[in-house]
Amino acid sequence: MLIRGADVDARRCESYQSENSESQSVTPRETLLVHCDMVHSFLPQALEELTRAGVRIHADAAVRECAAHVGSLDQSLISEATEDDWRTEYLSMDLAVKVVDSIEEAVRTYSSLFLRPPEAICTASISAANYFRSNID
Repeated sequence: MLIRGADVDARRCESYQSENSESQSVTPRETLLVHCDMVHSFLPQALEELTRAGVRIHADAAVRECAAHVGSLDQSLISEATEDDWRTEYLSMDLAVKVVDSIEEAVRTYSSLFLRPPEAICTASISAANYFRSNID
């Protein structure tokens, strides 16, 4: 989850899980929620870095719109996300990316999709991180 105000360098943002002990491969996290205020400052570079690494992006409409304006992106790696994509544990080089309008929407989205705590919350606001953690089911 990337929350408004996060000071994130897309090249350094942790987008990959640690090595899988069975396959000894590195795979992207399954879902990334991005606050709408971070779309222009974060997503273009993040999408570039991820697709350059061969990650297939399952994107909502806002992410696809952003991706369409990034000239150096391999557009064949960007596809429309389905409802199943938000719940899929890929265990492959796939990542579902969704833009949310508020932290409340992020909480609703996360709570409806996931049974486990988030692996990361990137924000400059401790209160936003605490709100998110306190309100997910």
